[in-house]
Amino acid sequence: MASLKTVVPPASSANASSLPASPRSGQLTRLPDAVRQLRVSRSTIYSWMKQGIFPKNFPIGPRATAWLQSDIDAFVAARATQNNAEVGHE
Repeated sequence: MASLKTVVPPASSANASSLPASPRSGQLTRLPDAVRQLRVSRSTIYSWMKQGIFPKNFPIGPRATAWLQSDIDAFVAARATQNNAEVGHE
């Protein structure tokens, strides 16, 4: 059985004006891909979610959850900004 990696939701004409500006921002990212992208363990991601550090995932099917790639990108950008401020870079 092939695993589902990244899924792009279909665009409907009804909400075409509300589509994200970035092509990647509307993509869905599953847990295995988030683990690879962030280079942390599954348990770290779940711990961060529980602490409110990482965005919550949402159901995309009866037994599947995902994040918007734009939410993960925003998390990474915020962590980089926070790290730069702590180190003294701006």
